[in-house]
Amino acid sequence: MTLVIFSAAVSAANSAIYASSRMLWSMAGDRFAPACFSRVSRNGVPVNAIMLTVVLALVSMLTRYISAQQFYLYLIASTGQVGCLAWIVIGWCQYRFRRAVNQGVYSRSLLRYRSPLFPWVAGFVVVTNIAIIIGTWFSRQGLLIMLIELLLMACIIASWFCFRPTLK
Repeated sequence: MTLVIFSAAVSAANSAIYASSRMLWSMAGDRFAPACFSRVSRNGVPVNAIMLTVVLALVSMLTRYISAQQFYLYLIASTGQVGCLAWIVIGWCQYRFRRAVNQGVYSRSLLRYRSPLFPWVAGFVVVTNIAIIIGTWFSRQGLLIMLIELLLMACIIASWFCFRPTLK
């Protein structure tokens, strides 16, 4: 009986992964998802879509070992971390853009707003948000959040090198 239940569970998981990955592959083909999910292997298998589906399935399995309330707190903390990451990118982009304008790379007519405290405000935004992210790592749930963030950052950096557009 255990073998029957196990094989039914594996079959259901396989069916769910197949359906989800093919849906992601189809959405990528219709440009509703990133193009990297529309690529298929030599055998016609959408490997990238399957890998993302499996990763999301494994994350959802964490709720078996972490209570729903605790998992919700992790998700909320991670969204706050993503917000901080967005502000780091905004501050860095402002710094790079204004520096390029000051060096004459871009025209001053592109500047619509004054930034009298440049580069201090951009630096303050970047440093403060980095401090918030690192400070969160020392909270009670911080170790898991830190590990997840470092894993995601490694994936983002790796995907940038793998999928960045080639300049002509």
